[in-house]
Amino acid sequence: MKIRKFAVNPRQVRLYEIQEETLNRMFRDETYCRKKGFGSVADVIRIGLTRHLQDYEEHEFRKAVSS
Repeated sequence: MKIRKFAVNPRQVRLYEIQEETLNRMFRDETYCRKKGFGSVADVIRIGLTRHLQDYEEHEFRKAVSS
């Protein structure tokens, strides 16, 4: 049985032009990307999203504990 790592239906993300340009420039800097563990644009988006989701989960926890 194969364990599914990603969601069945992928999300599409529309970036601003400046974001796209900066991502392209960043990925040309292979040393930086290797140091940060970025292999693709999806990695960058997932890492950023994970930080926000963790922050939200901490918020929910603090709210539940203070009630």
